[in-house]
Amino acid sequence: MITRRTLTTLALAALLGAPLTASAAQHAAASSGATPGLTLGGMLGFAFDDGNTGFALRGDLGMDFQRLAPNVVLGGVGSLGWTHFSQSYSDVFGNTGSTAVNILKIVPAARFNFLLSPQFTLYGDAGLGLYYAWQSATINGLQVASDSGGGVTMRFAVGGQLAIAPTVKLGAEFGANPFFGQLETTSWDLLFGATFKL
Repeated sequence: MITRRTLTTLALAALLGAPLTASAAQHAAASSGATPGLTLGGMLGFAFDDGNTGFALRGDLGMDFQRLAPNVVLGGVGSLGWTHFSQSYSDVFGNTGSTAVNILKIVPAARFNFLLSPQFTLYGDAGLGLYYAWQSATINGLQVASDSGGGVTMRFAVGGQLAIAPTVKLGAEFGANPFFGQLETTSWDLLFGATFKL
């Protein structure tokens, strides 16, 4: 027969054991290198391609998976990015023209995080994904050519992040994006942004 004293003892044991159980779960996650929860980030900056300078915008959804060494953590990042290049020109006869290229990219990547200190992390990305590009050219305000298509793209990048709050990091990244298919070129990105732990 369960008495009131037994119930009280069990309730107290459960209340005292709950924090210990949660602490043990967090310790196990930290030991495996997996960080509970997801991170959401946004980056913007410049893109460079064959002497042209463009605009780049990217959103990232990331998660850490496994600790490979005491200060090295393997993670994954899914990225959705947009790059825009445009160029204008004119001739001695007063004619004006412009060209524009837009690239939409979806790239999942492996991320190797190197934890240099509790506040600062260096990382390297290696990813493979898909892109869709559309291009147009105008002369004197009239569109004279357009084209679109897609293919495969890659991302190789290095970056750093500085924690300014428990759930917020500021970062910068420099990377290369080779394109195959509709575009046969490589663009270089210099991006700045922030990451938030969800």
